[in-house]
Amino acid sequence: MNIKEVFANLIYESFGIEENTEITSICIKDSDCKAGSAFFCIKGNRTNGVNYVKNAIRRGATVIISEEYVNNCSVGQIIVKNVRESIGIACDNFYKSPQKKLRKIAVVGTNGKTTVCELISFVLNKCGIPCGKIGTFGIEYADKHLETGFTTPDTPTLYSAMSDMVNSGMQAVCMELSAHAIYYNKANFKFDVTVFTNCTPEHLDFFESFNEYRKTKVSAFKAKNSKLAVVNIDDLTGQLISCMRGRGMITYGIENPADVFAIDYNEDENGMNFMINLFDSLHEIENSYLGRFNLYNILATATTCALLGAKTKDIATYLCNPPTIKGRMERVNDTIKIFVDYAHTPDGLKLALETILKIRKEGKVICVFGCGGNRDPSKREVMGEISGQLADFTVITSDNPRFEDAQFIISQIEQGVRKKTQKYITIVDREQAIRYAVSKACEGDYILIAGKGAEEYQEQMGIFRKFSDKEIAQKSVIEKYDKL
Repeated sequence: MNIKEVFANLIYESFGIEENTEITSICIKDSDCKAGSAFFCIKGNRTNGVNYVKNAIRRGATVIISEEYVNNCSVGQIIVKNVRESIGIACDNFYKSPQKKLRKIAVVGTNGKTTVCELISFVLNKCGIPCGKIGTFGIEYADKHLETGFTTPDTPTLYSAMSDMVNSGMQAVCMELSAHAIYYNKANFKFDVTVFTNCTPEHLDFFESFNEYRKTKVSAFKAKNSKLAVVNIDDLTGQLISCMRGRGMITYGIENPADVFAIDYNEDENGMNFMINLFDSLHEIENSYLGRFNLYNILATATTCALLGAKTKDIATYLCNPPTIKGRMERVNDTIKIFVDYAHTPDGLKLALETILKIRKEGKVICVFGCGGNRDPSKREVMGEISGQLADFTVITSDNPRFEDAQFIISQIEQGVRKKTQKYITIVDREQAIRYAVSKACEGDYILIAGKGAEEYQEQMGIFRKFSDKEIAQKSVIEKYDKL
């Protein structure tokens, strides 16, 4: 496609551009550039794409797009008012609007996005509606898988994936839409359905206040951004969306009147069972999922799938045998009852521990967790208090320290734990921390390993080393009982 076609409907100034120049790809990373690439210079919090122009050209970039003129640039330049908005327009032109050929579902919320996205795509595929998924676990469709490293990938990756989904026969796509993605308008199109799970404080290092974070989430549910809104009416932010939205909104819940709701909810260590009223169609659902939060996730899934044309009876049937969601309250051992969960917020940790306390018959509860570096530090002490209050014993350790001192992060968590108990230990090395928890646990005890979930790495000082909470926990149990 030539430059004129790629930049149609875009206001810009050009320097040294030949309109018949062919564009082969759209890139925001210099390392992705090849012969014929259009390189968009994005301004981030810590860096600016213009600093990578020379390397982009060295790799073959044909044109540079930025908000300022780049001196000593050996290829054509396009100057725009807003690079991020321009990327969306260019991608829409380059990939020929693949989003218009798919039914698009976005899942928005602090917690539960991954589970809901996984379940929606699972049920729709089972019901004969081919659906791709985009989220924390990468991009998956038609037996293809691509790791992206982001909850919501960058705009070129998003459009490229949707284009190939269309070519692969997908009829729908379900994606996790993060607060950052909403803020930066990574998905610059209107969704058919946007699902709201919940909203609790997170990413305050970026958004500075909970109010700003919440406003960003809520903006995704404006009528111009979504045809239909599926909203958790038991959440205060969900109620705010309800007041704002009015038409085109469908609610689900347990405590407040809702379009879709559950009654007779029960759970034990084997799972949950309840009766769902799905648009006045009643079905009993019983599965191995744990936690009231998963009940909300199932309600969100059932509501969305019904709106997209799946039969309520089929939805209920498939939700009775849902897939295991990696690292989401995942039971990884039964001798010692060990759960790996992604809980990395105060609310997430609290709900996970409360779930274990509810199903516990006997035995102690050990919580192993840390907090990520270069992320909101205000939650560290709070999460320490939660573990100190709810767990019988806490092992404070590293998460992904990134570029912070792991011991300093631990000391901040420790301040919270000490407000509630002295029953804790600090072990910087996460593997040793997990092994310690297993060594101190007896059969029938519970261990919650929180914070990293299904991640298969640990990040420190820019280095990603292979690391799996699940694998280490399972090996530790085997080694423990082999020695007895």
